[in-house]
Amino acid sequence: MNPGRERFLQAIARIVVLVFVATALFGQTGEGEKGDEKPVTLNSLRFAFDVRRAELMQPLKELDAFYRQQLEKLREEVQRAAQLENVIAVDAELAVLQGRVPEAAGEPFAKLDQLRSIYQREKTERFRKSQQALLALIGQEKARLEALRTELTKKGEIDEAIKARDELKKLTDLETQTTGTIEALKNGGDLSSPAPGSLAGGLLVHFDFDRRPRNGLVEGASGTSFKAATSAEDGPAWTGKGHLGGAFAFDGVDDRLELTEVLPDMERMTVAAWIFYESPAPGHGLVFSDFDGKNGNDLMFGLAGKSEVFIRADKTPGHSLKDRISVSADFSGKWHHLAWVLEPRRSIVYVDGEHAGDTAKPGSNIGSHRAFIGFGSDSTDWTYFKGRIDEFRLWNRVLNADEIRAVYRISASSDGR
Repeated sequence: MNPGRERFLQAIARIVVLVFVATALFGQTGEGEKGDEKPVTLNSLRFAFDVRRAELMQPLKELDAFYRQQLEKLREEVQRAAQLENVIAVDAELAVLQGRVPEAAGEPFAKLDQLRSIYQREKTERFRKSQQALLALIGQEKARLEALRTELTKKGEIDEAIKARDELKKLTDLETQTTGTIEALKNGGDLSSPAPGSLAGGLLVHFDFDRRPRNGLVEGASGTSFKAATSAEDGPAWTGKGHLGGAFAFDGVDDRLELTEVLPDMERMTVAAWIFYESPAPGHGLVFSDFDGKNGNDLMFGLAGKSEVFIRADKTPGHSLKDRISVSADFSGKWHHLAWVLEPRRSIVYVDGEHAGDTAKPGSNIGSHRAFIGFGSDSTDWTYFKGRIDEFRLWNRVLNADEIRAVYRISASSDGR
């Protein structure tokens, strides 16, 4: 596309967005002059915030598009030179940029490394600026929501006031997350992967467990679609004594939550949760599992003991990951944040935001899928989690050390109850 025409279309798109925002907040053009402007509502505030937040990410999207063009040019160059390994390497970089699993991995070469380095530096800088702008936007939105909550309470519209209060809590969580990300970037962190730098990038599953289940379903947090099923017979008890807000208490006998949707195949993934382990003996510590009913091999994550983490991911041939990693933390009777980063040839375990152990055994989560929280197998026996689980998250990508630390910091200030 002609660059001038592309800039013109982008300008038109921005004007359309601004018209939508004005319409959402004030009604049709000219109505405000007649005194018939629509009242500010929770939905109009949320819509306007989402539009403005998307606008902040536009420079990153434009950079991704430019990087993709440069990669495609580089691919043409190495293909003309019949450099097969370099073609494979560029294809792998393009796949990652587009959120796909590469079909093959080639060896990096000088031109690709240089191009990637320039891209990552520029993306880190643009992301830093977007997060600073987002932080200011969140502050403005919180002030508007607080004013709306006060107004609704005075009018006696209590249900709507509660919704506004809940929205304020979500914004406060986002504010904490954004602040942590900015601090991580100040301390030398960068966006070392073409995957989205925001912690929301690649987040498939997020349960904050702050609300009781309704009609046997546990709703996911804002921005995620996955739900979990529970029942009176084998469902954990909801409690207000979570690490941050609510949580589910698992009895270690038959309690479990089952995801209502099937997870996608993932060669790379990250799982994290706050756990309060209450088993008096080794076992009863499985936090998450994703079963493959076709060949009996599965994916498992949790505790095999008070200071031992168990991970397993052996669904596909050539992937033999089944390991126990000893850690220095004692999980008994205290809240800890536990995370597992799975890569094709490596797994890393983090405790309370810090590297706690790793293994070089290959693993993946490609196969059949039936996922549970609080239930699985420690390779010797079926086991149910004994204790409380809060703030469960699952990404379809690798989180780096800075991102894991940021996830931990989101709620680390709470001492739980």
